[in-house]
Amino acid sequence: MSITLKPAPSRSSVPAHFRGIDGLRALAILGVIAFHTRPSLLQGGFIGVTMFFVITGFLATRSVLNMVDRTGSFGYGRYLIRRITRLWPVMLATIAVVPWLTWMFAPSLLQKVVSDSLPSALFASNWVYIFRKVPYFEAAGLPSPLTHLWFLGVTMQFYLVWPLLMVVLGKITKSKWVRSMAILVIMAASTADMVLLFDPANTSRMYYGTDTRLAELAAGALLAIWIAPSSRGTEAAEAGAASQTVQIERQAGDKTGARLTIVCNVLGTAALAALLTGFWFANGYLSYMYQGGYLITAFISLCALACAVNNDSI
Repeated sequence: MSITLKPAPSRSSVPAHFRGIDGLRALAILGVIAFHTRPSLLQGGFIGVTMFFVITGFLATRSVLNMVDRTGSFGYGRYLIRRITRLWPVMLATIAVVPWLTWMFAPSLLQKVVSDSLPSALFASNWVYIFRKVPYFEAAGLPSPLTHLWFLGVTMQFYLVWPLLMVVLGKITKSKWVRSMAILVIMAASTADMVLLFDPANTSRMYYGTDTRLAELAAGALLAIWIAPSSRGTEAAEAGAASQTVQIERQAGDKTGARLTIVCNVLGTAALAALLTGFWFANGYLSYMYQGGYLITAFISLCALACAVNNDSI
């Protein structure tokens, strides 16, 4: 399946790899590992998942926009095959090895591991956990080794739908402002969905749901929209008001650029401090996380991501 658009001239000087993102990933990994290892010590480490979602949304959207800009079309089938072949080998190897290790070292978990294997391989474990009403936070101390693959399920489901949405949106309008507003509406709808579905007795529906976590993925897409190359014409006027990318041009003697760089550094430092504070104080049992808490965390992560992209470091 290939969707053809009018090609836009490639004028992006954005690097193919951002080292700063690697630093954010490392921080998110440390938070999640610490949460599952000692949840009483770092009870909010689970917000590292939100950081991952924001990064995933950014990279996925940027990949789609760059493909359209470079070739003038979007090969949906080719895109999905690349994503599946990137995720599946490691996932299937994990699913093949984990039952044997569980049998040797934690036999009490073997039945759960076996029942989780097929849904995980099909990128559907998050919905299976919802139907089973598996409480993520109550199992934090000793979860099934495959429980964490629910994240890849949400990610793959996002890959199935989001690229098509971005391509269609790109055909409707070339305005970055309009596309950003559309993404903000999606984020608001996803957050409202989480609020309306909130059940303090069972948070699995809100926590594992692709629809309820979409706001976090979409947050990353906002940044991708603004660093994507602009087409001539409709974007020409906007290019004068908004930077072609979020990278701040630091030219000698450019006082405005220097001030913006300082603002970005301060904002990035504040965002990282807020995330680290969240690692200690966020609580997945409390209602505030499902009534806007994840959205706020996503925006804080977005600030950290934007500054990491700008400075290429954290």
